[in-house]
Amino acid sequence: MITLIQAYVRGWLERRRLQRLMTKALYHGPNLKEVINMYRGVIYRIRYRLGLWRTRQIINFAELEEWMDRKRFYETMFAKRECCQGLQRSELLKYFRECGHYPTQKQVDEYWDLFNKVNGHPIIKRANIQLVGKLVARSIRERKMREYYKSREV
Repeated sequence: MITLIQAYVRGWLERRRLQRLMTKALYHGPNLKEVINMYRGVIYRIRYRLGLWRTRQIINFAELEEWMDRKRFYETMFAKRECCQGLQRSELLKYFRECGHYPTQKQVDEYWDLFNKVNGHPIIKRANIQLVGKLVARSIRERKMREYYKSREV
């Protein structure tokens, strides 16, 4: 009996998560399938750049939802700077601080050089989102480690 109740609750939670994903997906694209394809494209470009061609790509709904939330947040922060058409290299640190991430100038320079090796290549135009992703991932990882060690001290 308990197993049936657990299965029912888990199913209900998954249906709610899927419903939440479908409503969030309408902001990013026409439907959930198109948003998943966009997410797959981003993951594919990152895997290709890192040389991980033969790895499997499993779509995790929790990670997809987190990606959609972060994408919307960064688009909102970027929209606040409507006066400019893009970000200059000198404005990147200020932009990251506004988003709550604190990479060092060395990290920004390292990834800027990584993504701007070739000028005018179509992949480089799409690489700016990858630059943001790499710096944010490093910043999030550092923040989680700090929180983890602070919680262990208490």
